[in-house]
Amino acid sequence: IMNCRGQSYDGAGAMVGHTKGLSSRRQYSHRLNLVICGSCNVQYVKNLLAYVKEVSYFFNLSPTRQQKLEEHIECTVPIAVKKKLKDVCRTRWVEKVNGLDTFQELFIPLVSCLEEMSLNANKSFNHSTASSASSLLKLITGFDFIVAMCITRNVFDLTLPITRMLQSKSNDIYDGLNLIQALKDVVISLHHKMCHEQALKIAQSINVAEAKPRTSFISKNRDNTPSESISDYFKLVITIPLLDHLSVELDTRFDDTTLKCYKALVLVPTKMISVVQCSHDTSWKDSIISFSDFYATDLPNPLALSGELDLWEAFWLNFEGDVPSNISETLKAINFPGFENIKVCLKLLATFPLTSSKRKTFRFNNDEVSTSNIKKLKASDKSELEMQCKCAKVNNQLRQLALKREQFICTQSTKGFFVDKKTYR
Repeated sequence: IMNCRGQSYDGAGAMVGHTKGLSSRRQYSHRLNLVICGSCNVQYVKNLLAYVKEVSYFFNLSPTRQQKLEEHIECTVPIAVKKKLKDVCRTRWVEKVNGLDTFQELFIPLVSCLEEMSLNANKSFNHSTASSASSLLKLITGFDFIVAMCITRNVFDLTLPITRMLQSKSNDIYDGLNLIQALKDVVISLHHKMCHEQALKIAQSINVAEAKPRTSFISKNRDNTPSESISDYFKLVITIPLLDHLSVELDTRFDDTTLKCYKALVLVPTKMISVVQCSHDTSWKDSIISFSDFYATDLPNPLALSGELDLWEAFWLNFEGDVPSNISETLKAINFPGFENIKVCLKLLATFPLTSSKRKTFRFNNDEVSTSNIKKLKASDKSELEMQCKCAKVNNQLRQLALKREQFICTQSTKGFFVDKKTYR
């Protein structure tokens, strides 16, 4: 285990888990996904996403319903660019945020469409469709649903810039580190009043009165928080729990120690040159020194690292030609004796679980192997295994057929009939 570096986990629904520890050290770009998925444990947010998903399926799985929705969009919001609801994906948080944005943008024509389908005055839809439309209409026209939609969308929209940053090239993640700190500060200062005013505006447009669930003396199955006003109630049961959970998760998954390690990506020449030329500051070297403290035993000569960094800066500032923009290109460019400590740092950074891509390249026994080739090998192994299983199945059937033939011959022989074995081969 002492030789392990840069654990990485990437696998759709398997990423989402409540267990923390060694097995939860996921790819860096997936950590924000885990934060958002964890924030969805607030009951109002859970209900919201479930209802949005149900309504999306209701329209997306039927061309007739989708056509009716598009007609209402043309009448109500003619300038709308989006005409179709998006599925609120469980694991892809970009789709989750975009899906909520689209749902709120098309909320008014969506309600009017469901009203027409539930009334079914022209008998254009069957009884099952009308009944489902009536049920969905009741779910999404409650004031608590509208408030939860506005609050959740505003909170999730804060994460969208960092989401796109973390899905970009690995060395661009260095630029996203400051955005993560900014997100932590903005989450704390998000105003509930703005979200509540948005909810009131939407509710008035569809003739829904401002209301909250009845507060009883004893309640076990739902939020029963006492409050002086309706706005305060939703602030206590939705906004505060959601923001608290998001803030705690951000501090946990984007802790200072992790951020220090990823700030070492400034070692990439293009990033280092931009930092030096823009700020004329040498503080980037402190980030590398802090990073090297974690892996002091891996460096061949840690005391010489400071001198190597000075030479590294001068080397690339005076370099003529194409400056490397990622770790692999940098390692190829310095394929000569020297910069031994920096080479080790770059190799360690190369093992970090940064982000996912459509084509990743690994080095195995001095040969580059891409994931596309690995997939081909897996497919080949799978086809060979299936062929072996089919052959085994055929052999088993032939064996059973041979046993039946011998049994038939023995049976006929006992009855006094002469049977030629060649006839039954």
